[in-house]
Amino acid sequence: MRYASCAGVALALCLAALIVLAVGADEATTSLPDEGGSDSSQVGEEIRWEWKRIITFSGYQWGVRHVEDVFTPNADEDTPIGPGPNFFSLTNENVWVDEQGRLHLKITHRDGRWYCAGVTSLKSFGYGKYVFYTASRVDQLDRNVVLGVFTWDEAPEYAHREIDIECARWGEDTEINGQFATWPARPGKYRTFPIQLRGEYATHIIDWRSDRISFQSLRGHQSTPPDEEHVIASWTYVGDDIPRPGNEKANMNLWLFKSMPPSDGREVEVVIARFEFVPHEVHDGP
Repeated sequence: MRYASCAGVALALCLAALIVLAVGADEATTSLPDEGGSDSSQVGEEIRWEWKRIITFSGYQWGVRHVEDVFTPNADEDTPIGPGPNFFSLTNENVWVDEQGRLHLKITHRDGRWYCAGVTSLKSFGYGKYVFYTASRVDQLDRNVVLGVFTWDEAPEYAHREIDIECARWGEDTEINGQFATWPARPGKYRTFPIQLRGEYATHIIDWRSDRISFQSLRGHQSTPPDEEHVIASWTYVGDDIPRPGNEKANMNLWLFKSMPPSDGREVEVVIARFEFVPHEVHDGP
């Protein structure tokens, strides 16, 4: 499907160049650098990725997307990467955590080029509830801007274990600006809907279990809606291809659809107030 495929397919292509190093179970864990550092970091128990910058947000550590980082180690500053493709920046102009502990992702324009923003968790979470609390008018994003919160694994099994919530109009003037998707996103595996907020706060939930994947987008900040008025959209996928956990990571990115600049020519910033993860048992039932 044209809309659902662009983020995942482009990200899959760029991650094919990922360099990973296997480390023994008895090898000492490399200490993580401070924000803005350049060092190796251990991910999970057996894989070490190279990140040029690592930040701490909501109690977890996240690698910052960059054209010369782990996704495309042989690229250079003049090489756009997926999704988009776009130029991703690791600078404080595009990705930072403020004094309140909130994550800021910003699309900026400098030196004649648009730069996008994205982060990937160092931790692999598996089955559980992924909760993303946004603090921006994601319902008013420019038609060429995409905000994605999702899981993704560099391994190809289960379509890279990709499970998405996206706030986007995909280049069109439309009221449909929300999407839930499991991969591969063929008919019956995605749901689109309009997002209409009454303020800046919204909550986006991926609830991944062994027998189903449930999605919710809510008005306000709560992981359980107090009433139906707070529910923007909800949907549950039940099928025989629910992915089992692997080495998937949580991701958040803000990017430009088909590399098109914002239609109004303005820079775009989205604030993620916090991220929460609530684990489920591996063999949980209905």
